[in-house]
Amino acid sequence: MGQGVGVWATTAAAIGAAENHRDSGIAIGVAIGAAIGACDAKLSPQNFRAFAMTLLIFSLAILTQYENQRLGRIPGIFNSGQKTVHMIESVRSLDLHPAQGSNILLKSIAPFKNGWTPLFIASLVWNDHSLQIWVDGQNRLSPQQLTNMNYVISFTESGTKLLCGPELLEQ
Repeated sequence: MGQGVGVWATTAAAIGAAENHRDSGIAIGVAIGAAIGACDAKLSPQNFRAFAMTLLIFSLAILTQYENQRLGRIPGIFNSGQKTVHMIESVRSLDLHPAQGSNILLKSIAPFKNGWTPLFIASLVWNDHSLQIWVDGQNRLSPQQLTNMNYVISFTESGTKLLCGPELLEQ
């Protein structure tokens, strides 16, 4: 049993150190590894593997949660989500129903961390796989492609605005 405890303690200590680069991570890893090593001798191999994987997954989840709280990442994630929800509602408020096969250019001035977020939002709202949706600054478009756009939509912090489209010509 002693050798199993040592091997598992060393492995878990390395995982704990990699997770948060602190002595507390190493200590937690050693404790988890020692628990796994102690159970190694008492459980059948199949039960041991299931127990070890479960314990390892829970340990990584606990360490990740601890680090997220310590670094204040959770409020940032929620704030980013609120901005995305606002943009989804803004696109829905346009009440735009593009014809199948339309070419749509999204111009994003809104400060999204991911430049593809406008595309994800538009795809979510319209749910039409026939649409050709392009994101200005993410896709390289030729002048010919730009002239063939049926819709141009601007994303700003205050919301979305239809800049060009058949609906504007009808007004």
